[in-house]
Order: sequence, then C-alpha cells, then structure tokens
Amino acid sequence: MELPAPEVSCGTNCGGIFLSAMTRDASGRILVGFVQFTASGPVQKILRLLPAGTPDLSFGTGGFAATPLSTELFSPMSDLEVDAQNRIVAVTNDQVVRLLDDGSMDAGFGAGGAVGLDPSSDRSWTCSGDVFGACGLVVAPDG
Repeated sequence: MELPAPEVSCGTNCGGIFLSAMTRDASGRILVGFVQFTASGPVQKILRLLPAGTPDLSFGTGGFAATPLSTELFSPMSDLEVDAQNRIVAVTNDQVVRLLDDGSMDAGFGAGGAVGLDPSSDRSWTCSGDVFGACGLVVAPDG
C-alpha cells in the first residue's frame, strides 16, 4: 500500500506528504489523516484501510477522501475520531469537519459538513506550546 505519488511537476515546496492523525474505528478499519502538497496547494485527505491493510474502496475515491479542512501550512489535521454512527470527525486548529461512513461530507453538520473555529478570539482551547493548535478531540456518542 502506498500513499498518493508526489507530483513531480509542481516545483518547490510541493510533492510531499505530511502524516498528521490516525485512528481506528469499531470495525478495525484504520483512518490516516494527511496533507498532500500539490501544484494547486496543500490538500487535507483521509485514507481508510481495511483491517488487512488494503485501501477501503467503499470510502471516498479509491479509499481516499479529500476534506475542505484548512490548507494553512501550520494547520494540519491534529486529530481524527469516529463516532458511534461511523461518522468521521477531523479537526485542525481552525476547523472541524464530519464525514459520513462513505467518505462524503455530512451535510447535517455545520455548513456542508464543516464548522469554523475562531482561534484569534480565544486561544485558551489550544494546547500550551502545541504549534499545530488543537491537540485532542472527544466525540460524544451522538456525534
């Protein structure tokens, strides 16, 4: 299993992948959050693997789901959790998104599946000394 191949024609500061979050759901599937640096800028994605380590083709496209999470360089996905209804919740220091079990955005959450956070108004919710902002996520049973 390999993550997406780096783009070779995108110039400097792109083509790499930054792994930033990982969790496992109740079915033993592994979810990996990462930033992929592309020619059009960074894209935050989630990869879901089956317990045997192969991509879960029922998730997103080929096992990968792109998210509308912030593409700020210092705002990678800092946590990833799965609720009791198999909805996937991901957080950066300025956004929370929720995806459905198939990798699509959950339109019933926030605006099209995303809720913005305003870290400029109150930084007390971030971890002290954590350069990437939010350092943990707790999901209630009802999501």
